[in-house]
Amino acid sequence: MLDKYKKINQTLVHASEGIRSMFIRNKATLQQHHNMSNYIYPRIINRHDDIINAWSQIAPEESFAGMTLAQYTAASYEAFNIRNRIGETKAVLSAQNQELKLTDDALREIQRTIINAVRGQLEYGENSPLYRALGYTPRNRRESGLSRKVSTTTPVPSPIVAA
Repeated sequence: MLDKYKKINQTLVHASEGIRSMFIRNKATLQQHHNMSNYIYPRIINRHDDIINAWSQIAPEESFAGMTLAQYTAASYEAFNIRNRIGETKAVLSAQNQELKLTDDALREIQRTIINAVRGQLEYGENSPLYRALGYTPRNRRESGLSRKVSTTTPVPSPIVAA
């Protein structure tokens, strides 16, 4: 039974070394995405690093809360993995937003070209029902914009004062 436990522990130690190197590799990626979820919880990452460093340097063979250092490292893997996936997803979303902006700009230019073509077409032009159906005000329906305000108040004569 003891041999079986030692073998499992050795396997976990070996796995934790691979996971630790992955954490070191991915830590740079995590720090690049400072506006992702690890930015909200930076203490978790800092505390994780402190726990790993202190535990591995001072008491690497000890078990705390029923866990060895390797088990703790393996248990914390998923939290870092999710943070990495969130960072990658945000990067993809940012790229897609930029792509959407570019395609919207191109579509807006095509729409302008179509509207100008309808205006310039002799059969249709700026007074056509098509032009109005496209959401524009036909030229013969436009108002000048000039408004003359009519004074509705009548001037009150000033009283004559007798001397």
